[in-house]
Amino acid sequence: MKVISQREFRNNSAAVMDSVEAGETYWVTRNGVPVAEVRPVPQRRRFSAEELVARHRRLPRVDYEAMRRDTDEIIEFDPLPFDHEAAARYGTLVAMTVAADRNPRPRRTDLMIAAIASSRGLPLYTRNGHDFGHLDGTLAVVIV
Repeated sequence: MKVISQREFRNNSAAVMDSVEAGETYWVTRNGVPVAEVRPVPQRRRFSAEELVARHRRLPRVDYEAMRRDTDEIIEFDPLPFDHEAAARYGTLVAMTVAADRNPRPRRTDLMIAAIASSRGLPLYTRNGHDFGHLDGTLAVVIV
């Protein structure tokens, strides 16, 4: 990687672009501070129709019926209902969300799921742990 000033880049742009096209990467600075990176665009490999057909023929055969049975075994479950206990807990969670100066409206589905878990004493597994930080003590949140 080469470092060049904005002025060098402006004055030698054709040569810089030729180098970039050949694979070189540049950092462009303004007053000694890096402000941009100029690098080649990654090239995607293009396959011919013949190559695609050959790759397709090498794929393993799939037994649709067996795959369907396996999938049905894995994803079959009974969802927990949103009952009156969950509804009451939902009201509490919404009140806590408003008290934390947050808008519950865009979070209503997440809050309903959290209410179901909380009313049953179950942890809530989520990737959005920060959305539930204001519910400390009401809900066990596990960030995944």
